[in-house]
Amino acid sequence: MVALASLTVPSVAGAAPALPPIGRASRVVARFDDPATVETWRPLDDRVMGGRSRSSAAWSPEAALVFAGELSLEQGGGFASLRAEVGPMDLRGTTGLLLLARGDGRDYRLNLRDRALAQRADEGTQFRATFRAESGGWQRCWLAWSAFAATRRGRLLPGVAPLSLDAIVSVGLMTAFREPGPFRLELRSIEAI
Repeated sequence: MVALASLTVPSVAGAAPALPPIGRASRVVARFDDPATVETWRPLDDRVMGGRSRSSAAWSPEAALVFAGELSLEQGGGFASLRAEVGPMDLRGTTGLLLLARGDGRDYRLNLRDRALAQRADEGTQFRATFRAESGGWQRCWLAWSAFAATRRGRLLPGVAPLSLDAIVSVGLMTAFREPGPFRLELRSIEAI
């Protein structure tokens, strides 16, 4: 697992913190102020390989995407994920992604595909970085571009060209750490900083 910096953002009387302001140097990758923004996120679980995990995308009135479900290791399974098409999006000139998240103490992955990977027939190849979403308050989780590694079906791929920041075409969330049971991650925004 890649060590990441996460800062807890305290909530006031249980209310969600305000969405962070968008600065001149940041670019919005995903923001969930509007329920319609969640409709583009589609589950892709181990059921495609005969597994039994399940996940869903829902909108929270706290302006968040809710990625929730049940992770099962039965039938050779062990992953649940969501994916959304976002581009092509040009993120050149940024150093990484800042997520505003609230979780359940599990590790999660943020997956990206650039135009080069999207043109491959293999849907299982992507760039991933791992972050932990603690339970409790909202957190800012920082994922530097250097934290993203090319993978195919969960295995690291040597010799793949680096992530093309000028052509990001999809973003996804995944849990796949051999920890069966219910999971829940809320995500308010993803910004390239």
